[in-house]
Amino acid sequence: MKKYLYIVFCVLLFNPIYSQCDDSLLLLTMEDSWGDGWNGNTFCINDECTTLASGSFGTEEFCVNLEIENDITCGGGSWPEEVLWTLSDSDGTTLATGGSPFEGCVGGSCENGITEFFEFNDNGLIRDYYLYQPSSIQDNAPLVFVLHGLGGSAGGMIGYTGMNAVAEEYGFAVCYAQGISDQGGTNFWNVGYEMHQNQTVDDVAFLSSLANYLQDEYGFDSQNT
Repeated sequence: MKKYLYIVFCVLLFNPIYSQCDDSLLLLTMEDSWGDGWNGNTFCINDECTTLASGSFGTEEFCVNLEIENDITCGGGSWPEEVLWTLSDSDGTTLATGGSPFEGCVGGSCENGITEFFEFNDNGLIRDYYLYQPSSIQDNAPLVFVLHGLGGSAGGMIGYTGMNAVAEEYGFAVCYAQGISDQGGTNFWNVGYEMHQNQTVDDVAFLSSLANYLQDEYGFDSQNT
């Protein structure tokens, strides 16, 4: 037991961000839908920046004073539609989500709309989607679906389209639905491509079922979806 406690103590002692952070320790989770890193896109809080150099997933820690407003930016590279990130505090509470490009803030009086991730059981097939609801959304609000292209991802469309900002301005919810992966691992919608003739997934039925569910669950307007 003493050995394990000693190891944990050493890890904390010699990890600079643990030993030097007197403010709030935030965790940035970075994802790339294509799996080749962020292609030059960079995430910054104030003047501290990081990126996902390669692969599909990575994390970084930031020491941030949440009593004041801190600028957040993400962008500057290619293939922004592949980029997705989540910023959370030490309790696991999500403080901000986004993609590329992104401009916002965290701490102080900053208010960030949160894009939530969900799973949906479509006749036994588990499908993924993200849902964004503006803080000032009204009952019976419109619902807009945003779909990625071949090889893209639902998460990547969040920052790439800038639709969350439009939703904030006009008061509608946004659903970013995710296609499934084909035999080569490429995300797609079953629209009749020659290379997908062996695919049987019914995406029209999936989107219709998801729309009906969201309308019932959140009271979105079925006539404005």
